[in-house]
Amino acid sequence: MTRNHHFHLDIAGHSVTVNVHNGHRVIAELLVDGKVTDHQETRGSRPLLLNGELADEPARPVGVRILPGPGVPRCTALIDGAEELMSPRAF
Repeated sequence: MTRNHHFHLDIAGHSVTVNVHNGHRVIAELLVDGKVTDHQETRGSRPLLLNGELADEPARPVGVRILPGPGVPRCTALIDGAEELMSPRAF
């Protein structure tokens, strides 16, 4: 059975969102300010790392580490050397 999970973080005026689609394979996508910046697919419970940029001057890299399971996935954002847990978001 497929289950979708959504995570969100507002940082420095930017929106960082992760959509995780669980099934036989895990498909995850990273959106920064509403635009898909990276997506990956894996099997099993292997961690994923998605990358994007915050459109500042100069641009700042943002990474998201996804631990897909077992159970409900967890996401943490990696920005400016700090790691912050992303909040689950209901849709």
